Amino acid sequence: MRIVPRKISRHPNAATPTYWFGGKGFESLFFDAVSSTFPEGERFFILSVRSFAEQIQDEGLKTEVAYFIRQEGQHSREHDAHMRILDDQGFGTLDQINRFDRLLMKWMVKLLPRYALAVTTVIEHITAVAAVTLLENEAKYLDPMHEDFRLMWHWHAVEEIEHKAVSFDVFEEAVGNYTLRLIAALHVAVVFPLELFIRHLFLLTKEGLLLDVQGWRRGMSFLFGREGFLTKIAGGYGVYFRRNFHPADTDESCYIAEFEERYGMHLSHLPAP
Repeated sequence: MRIVPRKISRHPNAATPTYWFGGKGFESLFFDAVSSTFPEGERFFILSVRSFAEQIQDEGLKTEVAYFIRQEGQHSREHDAHMRILDDQGFGTLDQINRFDRLLMKWMVKLLPRYALAVTTVIEHITAVAAVTLLENEAKYLDPMHEDFRLMWHWHAVEEIEHKAVSFDVFEEAVGNYTLRLIAALHVAVVFPLELFIRHLFLLTKEGLLLDVQGWRRGMSFLFGREGFLTKIAGGYGVYFRRNFHPADTDESCYIAEFEERYGMHLSHLPAP
């Protein structure tokens, strides 16, 4: 799949509503929590893939890695800007969590580079599944977003689909250890939801919504109901455990063309790295 690094011209800003997902606090803060993991997460992905760059023999994959790094760097910058808005809204504690994560992930790449790449590979699968979930259910997940956030999340989702196979292909060429891939998948299945829950809980507490029973009831259905956001992601997670799994087993390129047509005026393509 062709990988195209892009910049977007519309961004969340100080005037964007705090409850930007249909005016709903629980859901808006959930996506804020997700967004807060991206700046350091994207940098971790770049470091873990880059650490194996010299071992890649396939020239096509080398080119894809360069575009992967360009896309992920742009994602990190956009979500960094979102973090600054959250800081201004009084959620600065997230920065402290991110500083701890940054240190932890840097040491993982340095001391356990093969495992760091395995972790990157499984999280890239999760983000690809989440991206498809957003794009397959626009009316439920994208349409309620304020227009500033809608473009950012749509753009990020499309680019996650474009580069969904890159870290996996690097892992298979440089490491190729199925057992390590499974261990990382089990690790992420426990740690990532816990991290997300802690961040979301902090935001809800800060906003005085921790004891909002109605918000929790609605939010639990939104996330874990039969058609819930996290329920759908969990449903796409299991395929990763197949020995013969590959991210390119499914084709979602139709979403990319539709995105370019809809938002072309708000996009600029970055030059080749």
